[in-house]
Formats: sequence, structure tokens, C-alpha cells
Amino acid sequence: MMLAGLKTYIIGAGIGGLALARVLALRGADVTVLEQAGEIKEVGAGLQISPNGLAVLRAMGLEPHLVKSGAVLADTVRLMDYRGGEVLKLDL
Repeated sequence: MMLAGLKTYIIGAGIGGLALARVLALRGADVTVLEQAGEIKEVGAGLQISPNGLAVLRAMGLEPHLVKSGAVLADTVRLMDYRGGEVLKLDL
């Protein structure tokens, strides 16, 4: 579905707001993102993205940017308890 000519405003430039802006823009919408912060910058720890999440980022055309920025593809995810013991190991 193309959205050419649709003018949209997105409140907030967090992960959800920027993702929605990207998807709408890819479909032809005229998107404006409104954010109260003076600049968009790193504010916390890194992100771990599941294989399904990567499929979404790939569909949004963002995979080349991940590669260029030094993203690392994991082959295993280990869930740990508060004492540092392994609870679950997932091979990707």
C-alpha cells in the first residue's frame, strides 16, 4: 500500500517512533518526527536484536547501516540468573 501524499506527524524519536517514520517514508508518506530532546544520541546500553527483529530491520532497508556501524551477529544467546548462572542457552 503506497501512502504518497499522506502527511504524518510522529511524536517521539525513540525506537518505535523512528521505526514507524522509516516505514511510512518508505511507503511514500511525508513524515515529520517531533522530539523534545535537543539531539538524538546514545543514552544507554547496546541492543540485542532477535533474528525476527533483524528480519524487520532488513525489510526496512537498514541492514547495510548495521553492518557499517560494526554490528555483531551472535551465534548463541545465554540467559543468566542474578548470580551469574546460566539459565538457558539458545543457539541461533
